This record gives sequence, structure tokens and C-alpha cells, in this order.
Amino acid sequence: MTLKRAAWVKVPAGFYVGSYVHGAMHSPSLHNLELGKYGALVVCETSERKASLEDLGRRLGQHVVGMAPLSVGSLDDEPGGEAETKMLSQPYLLDPSITLGQYVQPQGVSVVDFVRFECGEGEEAAETE
Repeated sequence: MTLKRAAWVKVPAGFYVGSYVHGAMHSPSLHNLELGKYGALVVCETSERKASLEDLGRRLGQHVVGMAPLSVGSLDDEPGGEAETKMLSQPYLLDPSITLGQYVQPQGVSVVDFVRFECGEGEEAAETE
């Protein structure tokens, strides 16, 4: 196995890292490690630590994997056009009647950053060079 990209994320108090792995395969010999076709880490800021943050982080990661945003954007971005690549203005993957920003705002969470991984990403460019 060859790793093309990796991310190391350390956050201070008041922040949380959510994660999601699509098509996760669990291996008994690799404790606390999930492998899959797609994965995402989402960094959030929150005023209080809630039990629901783990589920929220997984849902945000699922959105990043499924909708492939290019940037976080802001709550003021209008949906449509160029904003479709901005995470907060995209239709929320699990409820397309609202934007992701409309989903997270009442949760008391701010999305700060994210990273999305896909197995095999970058191989096409390497093959054409």
C-alpha cells in the first residue's frame, strides 16, 4: 500500500474533529483503524461538548464524502452557482430541502475546515505524465 496524502489534526479545547469512512472495512489486527474507499475529517468549533457531537461529526464527514465541497464558505453564501462548491451553501446530503449551513447553525457548531480522501486520487495525473 502506498499513501499519497495524510493529515494530522490537533485541535484545542472547544474544537472537535468529526470523521467518516465510506465502505469501512474493519481489521482485528489494526485496532482503532478504519479503511475505506472514501474518508473525511471535519474540524468544528463548539461552545460546549455534547454527546451528540460524535454523530454530528459523522454526518458532516458523510456530507463531505458525498458532496465533495472545495471549501467551507460562509453562512452568508447564497445557494447556487459558484456557491455549490462551498460546503455551507450546498444542499445538505441527508435533507436536500435545507443547506448544510442551515443544518449546523442550530446545533451550536461552526465548521472550520475539512479534508476529503479518496483511494486512488491523483493516480490519473501520474499516469498521464
